[in-house]
Amino acid sequence: MVEVFFIGRVLNPDIFETLRGETEGMAGVHWTGSLKQESVWEYMEQIDILVCASRDETGPLVVYEAMCLGKTVVSTPVGGVPELIEHGVNGMIFQHEDYMMLSTIIAGLCENPENMEKIGKNGYATYLKKLTVKMRDDKVAALINELVKKYKIKDGLQKV
Repeated sequence: MVEVFFIGRVLNPDIFETLRGETEGMAGVHWTGSLKQESVWEYMEQIDILVCASRDETGPLVVYEAMCLGKTVVSTPVGGVPELIEHGVNGMIFQHEDYMMLSTIIAGLCENPENMEKIGKNGYATYLKKLTVKMRDDKVAALINELVKKYKIKDGLQKV
């Protein structure tokens, strides 16, 4: 059985209540709304697939977190997702509001758990390669060193 958990900040309470009402009594459909971070991580540890259906995001952080846990990510192409996820390799991408594509992707993953597991492992490898704090720190240090060499900075940065 598939269970779906709608977790996240409620931006429009009227839409949230309408959708929750329309799905009331449906087996396996759960609406949590906003949760504390530790509760979100408890849910994320249990899931097989994370769907990020955002229309506008800067990260999205939840995608990075799911990849950190080796979960299969299905996301809209928001924020850094297009630069991070290669469709079918380390995640899946669908256009927002294309619920038919989303349902096709989810069904395909559920029908092929080996592929779902492979995509999750590839997502984790991407996390290790591109998203860890050490990787970020190394890139920042390399950029600073490049600037120091390029501008021949000896005594630190000076205001101009």
